[in-house]
Amino acid sequence: DWTNYDAEVAPFLNGTVLTAGDPLPGAAATTADLRIPPGLTEEQRKPYFPQWIEHFREKNWSARLFYYLWDEPTRTMYDEVAGQGRAAHRADPAVRNLVTVARNHALEGVVDIWVPLINCLATKPGFPPYCDESAPRDAYRAESAAGKGLWWYQSCASHGCNIIGGEYFRGWPSYMIDASPVGNRIFQWFAWKDGIEGELYFNMDESFGRGPDPWETQLLFGGNGDGTLFYPGKPSRIGGDTDIPIESIRLKLIREGLEDYEYLHLCEQAGLTELATRVATSMAPSLYQWDHRPESLYAYRRQMGEALNRKSGHLSSAASGSSR
Repeated sequence: DWTNYDAEVAPFLNGTVLTAGDPLPGAAATTADLRIPPGLTEEQRKPYFPQWIEHFREKNWSARLFYYLWDEPTRTMYDEVAGQGRAAHRADPAVRNLVTVARNHALEGVVDIWVPLINCLATKPGFPPYCDESAPRDAYRAESAAGKGLWWYQSCASHGCNIIGGEYFRGWPSYMIDASPVGNRIFQWFAWKDGIEGELYFNMDESFGRGPDPWETQLLFGGNGDGTLFYPGKPSRIGGDTDIPIESIRLKLIREGLEDYEYLHLCEQAGLTELATRVATSMAPSLYQWDHRPESLYAYRRQMGEALNRKSGHLSSAASGSSR
């Protein structure tokens, strides 16, 4: 019975939550996860998959559905991951299994959306590989050509889990409060440069309900703000009568990073790929080494904006000339 699910989720997937007069009218969720109750046997789980696939197909949402098969498996878990992934495919071949792991031969044919940790896409000079499995960006070309997806994520493993970082952990993009503002928005520059399709983030309010007031501390997993991008806007603190989410400055910077991505994408569409590539490579040469200066970022943004403006003016003039 999809009644309750559709009442809650459909407006987000259909793009009807925001309408004329709202910011970004028509904006829609780009992904949705296939959920199955925990504790079921393989036989009990089997009917869920085709029903999810069929319902999403009927609603024209199919391309957005994924199944979060396993989170950060180690090599000793690969046989079990593969078994559950194959069972999902047997139940319905259209199921897209997502696993937070770097590409490896043991799970090829099982994983449909690879989601490596950013540290697993690059080896930092002077340090041994951080991950059980590491694979550079080029290792995913064949999988992408076969229709597999590639997302990525950053986590405490990028800044040090419950430890005081150290030299290896310096430089990776980070959503921590302590990171520089450019560090909060540089991830999306890399996403365009490396052709990454999506980004996984594990939680938006991890520090809520854990004891300390999130307004006073968000220290979790060795990082300030790890897993928390909103603050609880309770009337007792902000006034008013209604609880509302208060977005963090970091979340605003992530939004800015997504707008940077759009600039790069617009350049690509407008025949300015050479400019976009030069700018992105200059700003973000490697995953652990990038320009931390806000003035550099804004200078590159201005270069792209002015080039797009000139291109737009040229196209408008050409269109006007053809109409005369």
